[in-house]
Amino acid sequence: MKNKKQSPSSLHCSVAMSIVLCFLLLCTVSCHKKPIIRTVKVISECYGNDNFRSSWEWFEQESLPPLLSSITQSLNGTVYNKDLYEYNGQQLVRIHRDLTYSSPIEMVFGYDNRGRVATQTLNDNDGVLGKATFTYNDLDQIVRAEYQFDDDFAKHQHYVAPWHQAAHRAIVERLKSMKKDAKETYNVLVDYVYEGGNLVSESWAYDGESQVIYYTYDNAVNPFQGLWMLDEELVLYPDQLSTNNVLTTIYYEDGDTDTDNNTYLYDEENYPVALIQSLFENDTIRWNYKQFQYKVLDPK
Repeated sequence: MKNKKQSPSSLHCSVAMSIVLCFLLLCTVSCHKKPIIRTVKVISECYGNDNFRSSWEWFEQESLPPLLSSITQSLNGTVYNKDLYEYNGQQLVRIHRDLTYSSPIEMVFGYDNRGRVATQTLNDNDGVLGKATFTYNDLDQIVRAEYQFDDDFAKHQHYVAPWHQAAHRAIVERLKSMKKDAKETYNVLVDYVYEGGNLVSESWAYDGESQVIYYTYDNAVNPFQGLWMLDEELVLYPDQLSTNNVLTTIYYEDGDTDTDNNTYLYDEENYPVALIQSLFENDTIRWNYKQFQYKVLDPK
């Protein structure tokens, strides 16, 4: 029996069907490709008039945002300490610091079922120094931190990362004085309030006392947002929690107020490259100056 010839309409239909199938196949392949992360601008150096310098290194990942690898801090050109970041996949699990003046310390992170940091614990060779537990709102912003410090916290030498030395100065001073009391435990409760993507106030309660801190912001890029730091006070900072950079910090306690002011210089992409701080301390004004440098990562 002779094969039947296909009609022109049948041929057109077959060709069209083949084109559609090829298109669907290409679409299926392309839709399963991982999204490519283009160039990312990250902080690489922080230094100022206090002779501290911090150098930041990053893990570059194909098709994924970079992860902070280490922060090396130096004083007058001599390395002071180095913080090493450890991950489980994309989750930060530990920051380890070897100190030149005491035993190593580390910050360990625990997560909730939504992948958010639920706890951070500060340890040294003798055990737990302090622990923070976080509560979030529906926008994944931290709205409450509950801190608990044990008696070893009181014995530990104070250290604040160089880029935070002028931030939270009143709180840091309060925590330092709490250390001198050498109690068995300290409990501190902090509530955070936001407007849009910025932290605008935080209320501290501890030892029967309270303090409120208010913030205002610029509209520029904050390079520190979302970065977790190893700080021996376990304190969260507004630059970690906010989209923009702090312009004013107002401390309110017992009817008294102190105000710190920040002035920035920016690059063409609206990143801060210099910071001048006017700090009100002991009825006098102290000036602080910092510079920031960046590098652009281009994952392949």
